[in-house]
Amino acid sequence: MKNRLLLLICWLPGLLQAQNLENLDEFGKRKFIDLKGSLSLTANIYQTTAEQDLQNPFSYVISGAPVLLVYGVPLPFSFTFANQDFGFSGPDTDQFQRLGISPYYKWVQVHAGYRNIAFSPYTLNNHNFLGGGVELTPGKFRFGFVYGRFLQANPEDTLNSNGVPVSYRRRGYALKVGYGTPDNFIDISILKAKDDPGSIPDPVNSTVTPAENLAIGIDTRQKLFRNIIWELHLAASAYSDDIRQNRLETGDGNLPGWISTFITPRISTRLNFAGHTSLTYQTQAFSLRSEYRRVDPEYQTMGAYFFNNDLERLTLAPSVRLFKGKLNLTGSVGLQRDNLLDNKKATTERTISSANVQYTPIPQLTLNFQYGNYATEQSAGLINLNDSIRVYQVNHNLAFTPSYYIATDNFMHNFVLNLSSQILNDRNLVTEQFTQSETNSAIFNYKIRSRQYNYGLSLGSNFLSLINAGQNITRYGVSAGAEKSLFDQKLRITTNWVYNLSRLAETSDGHILTGTGNISYQLSQNHLFNFRARMLFNRTSLRQFDDYLYSLNYNLSF
Repeated sequence: MKNRLLLLICWLPGLLQAQNLENLDEFGKRKFIDLKGSLSLTANIYQTTAEQDLQNPFSYVISGAPVLLVYGVPLPFSFTFANQDFGFSGPDTDQFQRLGISPYYKWVQVHAGYRNIAFSPYTLNNHNFLGGGVELTPGKFRFGFVYGRFLQANPEDTLNSNGVPVSYRRRGYALKVGYGTPDNFIDISILKAKDDPGSIPDPVNSTVTPAENLAIGIDTRQKLFRNIIWELHLAASAYSDDIRQNRLETGDGNLPGWISTFITPRISTRLNFAGHTSLTYQTQAFSLRSEYRRVDPEYQTMGAYFFNNDLERLTLAPSVRLFKGKLNLTGSVGLQRDNLLDNKKATTERTISSANVQYTPIPQLTLNFQYGNYATEQSAGLINLNDSIRVYQVNHNLAFTPSYYIATDNFMHNFVLNLSSQILNDRNLVTEQFTQSETNSAIFNYKIRSRQYNYGLSLGSNFLSLINAGQNITRYGVSAGAEKSLFDQKLRITTNWVYNLSRLAETSDGHILTGTGNISYQLSQNHLFNFRARMLFNRTSLRQFDDYLYSLNYNLSF
């Protein structure tokens, strides 16, 4: 296997959302530059008797998370150095550079570098961009503006050797203006973004085209009276799939005239709407939330990665607390449909309901009961449906989990039982013989831990039954584990083993044994060593092999 060494240094935007600069007068008392963080070294050895290796026989990873402090303001970085292939899965393909910071002082916050910011659920909603911006919140006024590159230019790779999707360079801006407090506010937001058609050569095999988008949204939250909260999130999005197409003259098509002020109307330009509103009544013992959501087919914006569109949904969710919080009841029921424009061959309707009951009669005992029901049914759209193609399925999920613990001066005993059942009921007489299924499982675990002697033991059992078209699989087995701490808990040793028998219908299908062992030693506050071994012995009819994985890790904190 070709050895590829990659070095990735990236800013962690999720960790560095904002840095408070209010105590500027104390900066002179702090060190100008300081460095903290961690460094990790890991080596893995893998062996198997299977015909094909599931991973590299030898691999190593060197990673770090240094934090540079400038006058006490943390600037976290991370890096990874490995001999295994590295693939970047993010939407933006700048793999080797992700820097960003959002410091704030009182009511002024500045954004620079790579950022993801949300102004509205349906306009700018946490899409990564490279650029800058500012948010101002003097008193009850709310203002925000950002500008930057939302997509990097990535030309078509006809050999598909890098796996990076084709994209034009996309730049845009977003603006938010509002007034209010976190409990009572109203915001208006605008997103405008456009692709540069000359940023890459015209693709040959890809269907990606340069696009343009304008999205306008209104968001409000109002606390009515004492216990009632009303929310509204509504947006309109004008989206042109191909800006190389001819321009539409004012009055042509179905677009309102004001659209041309912000975006060039073209043949592919469409105007869609999306939004949801909710009303919540809440007290200490009871709450009831109702929500209505509607998203037009093909609704999308360049400020968000994904939308579940072409849907209309109504949800009702009550919750009750009784007996001073010992009994908690929560539930929800919802109705959902698609084909809002009646232009699909069929309409899919879903009924989604769930219930959760948690009862704690005494502090040591907790009973948890969960039930879910998901029904999917199709009705005729542009064509009539017969029983051979009509979808009508009901999925039932049921779970019961009691847990109990006993605490003494020296020992802690924990008992946990989990019973679950999942049934897929296909009510189509033609397809039920292929799709009907039932899965039942039971898991029991007991664990005892000694506070005085720093050790723990665990025992468990498990059962799984799967019945579907042409298959009847049963697996059951036992598990055991132990842990021990030594030398003032600097040395910790753990091991866990699971042994399962397998049956196909009434015939034995062999067994699977898995085991793990772990030894960790805290040499000092800054140095940690860890050794882990994992073993798998598969003796089933389909596959018979042994797997061994050994890992050695050193972690330095500074």
